[in-house]
Amino acid sequence: MLNAIVLAGSGDGDKLPDKPLLKIKDKPMILYVTDALKASGIIDRIVVVGNAAGLSPLFEGDDCCTVLDGGGNMLDNLLLGVRYLGDQDRVLVLTSDIPMITPEAIIDFVEKAKAIGGDFCYPIVKKEVNKEKFPKARRTYARLREGTFTGGNIIYMNPRIIDNLMDMAYEVIENRKRPIKLVRMLGWSFTMKFLLGRLTIPKVEERVSKMLGIDARAVISEYPEIGNDVDKPSDVEMAENYIKSA
Repeated sequence: MLNAIVLAGSGDGDKLPDKPLLKIKDKPMILYVTDALKASGIIDRIVVVGNAAGLSPLFEGDDCCTVLDGGGNMLDNLLLGVRYLGDQDRVLVLTSDIPMITPEAIIDFVEKAKAIGGDFCYPIVKKEVNKEKFPKARRTYARLREGTFTGGNIIYMNPRIIDNLMDMAYEVIENRKRPIKLVRMLGWSFTMKFLLGRLTIPKVEERVSKMLGIDARAVISEYPEIGNDVDKPSDVEMAENYIKSA
C-alpha cells in the first residue's frame, strides 16, 4: 500500500480560479482524483494540500483523507505533504486537475514504476496514444528517438530525495511547457541531439540522475488520462464530454 499526496493549490497564473473545487458534471474536480486513488485499492492514506478552508468540507468524515493548508506554490505544497507523511519508502504525488484519471491508469503506472525501481519515476505518453483518446487536447510534446511524447501529472518518488530536487525543480516547473528550455538545462550536446530528434530516453534518464544525484526514470504509459489536465475553459468542456461518455 502507498500513501498519496494530492497537490490542490491554485497558482496566480491559473486561468481557472479555485481549480480543485471547479465542478465537472456537478462534482468538484479534486474528488475525481481522490475517488480514483481510493478505487485503485493500492492507496492507504491521501494527503490533500491546498486551501484548507475550501477543501476540508469535501472530506469531512473521510478517514482516508487529510487536508493540509497549502503554501505559496506547488513545491511548497509537495514539501508540506512529504514532511507530514514522514520518511518512508515511496509516495505517489498527483495534481488535483486530472479529473479523467482512472484507477486502472494509477495501478498501471505504479506497477511499472515499481518494476523499474528508481527514486523518481515520471510517466510519458506517446502523441499518437494521446491523440487517439483525446483528439482535441492541446498538449506540449517533445520528440525523442523513441517517439514523440507528452508528460503526465503523477510521480512515484522516494521522499528521501526531496532535498535533491529543490534546486532544479523550480526551473523545471517554470519551463514545463517549453521542452527546448528544459533540454537546455541538460547541456549543449543534449540540446543539439534533441533538435535533431536523436536524444534517447535512457540518455535523459542518465543525465538527470547524475545532475540530481538520484535514480530518475521515465515510465511509458498507455493511459493518456494520466496527463490531460484542466487548465482552461476548453479543457473543462473536454473533460465533461469525456466523463459523460465513459
